Amino acid sequence: MIIQRSIQKNLEASLFKGKVVILYGARQVDKTTLVKELVRKYEGDAIYLNCDEPDISNALKNYPVMNLMP
Repeated sequence: MIIQRSIQKNLEASLFKGKVVILYGARQVDKTTLVKELVRKYEGDAIYLNCDEPDISNALKNYPVMNLMP
């Protein structure tokens, strides 16, 4: 079941404008669930990277941020 969150519309309005969007909050409030739902909704235009995974964190550590932008 997908729950529509009150922040989702504001978050979606901020996407794809050439800026980074940072979503933060307390533990276990479904931040990851919300982001994964947005990635599914915008499949092909968005990806999910979990920087808690050492390989992803290491790959991005020295990666120029400008290369992440379209």
